[in-house]
Amino acid sequence: MMRQIWGNSSVKKRNQTYIFQGQEFKDGHLSIDGNGVNIYTEEAIPTAEEIALFKNNPSVQGSAVEEAVRRMSMWRLQERDWVKVTVGEYQVLVGIAKNISTDEVIIFVPEQHVEVTVALNQLRKYTKVGDEVKVIFGPHTGAEGWVVAVDTADNVAVFDPKTVLEITVSSNHVQFFELPVVKQSYAPLPPSYPSLPDSSTSPVIKNRNHQYIGKYVKIIKHKQFKNYNGFVASVLRNNFVRVEIHARRRAESIHLSNLVLRYGSKN
Repeated sequence: MMRQIWGNSSVKKRNQTYIFQGQEFKDGHLSIDGNGVNIYTEEAIPTAEEIALFKNNPSVQGSAVEEAVRRMSMWRLQERDWVKVTVGEYQVLVGIAKNISTDEVIIFVPEQHVEVTVALNQLRKYTKVGDEVKVIFGPHTGAEGWVVAVDTADNVAVFDPKTVLEITVSSNHVQFFELPVVKQSYAPLPPSYPSLPDSSTSPVIKNRNHQYIGKYVKIIKHKQFKNYNGFVASVLRNNFVRVEIHARRRAESIHLSNLVLRYGSKN
């Protein structure tokens, strides 16, 4: 093909390689002298397809594959995602990514109402029960559902309502994902299901309101806490949620119809 386009003399064979326009090619790939070439592997973020291509190569260690998956996961980090600091001065601190730069993240810590700046490589996504996630790597790629359990090895059990199956994957293999809840923050939050008796045992119904966990809200109806701000810490039955109220440092049970989203929610 190259000879047809550039002429017979454009390509010369040298042992196991070919020379074209002064450059050496082997098996269709360009070969270059590594001397004087700066290669920054730390900045190379593999795609899921690239990882899948090399993960079964015997020359690639399993730990290297897992580290590549972790870096890919952090590269997909978005503002308002929950994160946990794994090393350094703020180790074990949990918060919400507020601003993301090339190598640093400003984290808002709701419990202390403070912001800290942490290096990106000191973080991992913080996945908790109730999070809506999508599997981005491995045999379950594409599965979507709710986290129903997290173990000490950072594996998460995800309930997929489409298949009604529970799958277990590494927390590095998922990214936060949620369906639209409301389009603006002036209307009360819509309950995902009508009120149900406490005897309800349907896993889909019990978990659907978990999509509100972690959202910043304002209380618009309550005889004691009207106009207070907080975030949804957990869900209760009959469309009630437990709201951590910032000013009072306490949690209150509030019906979804008494809340609106405020700035900082992941919507």
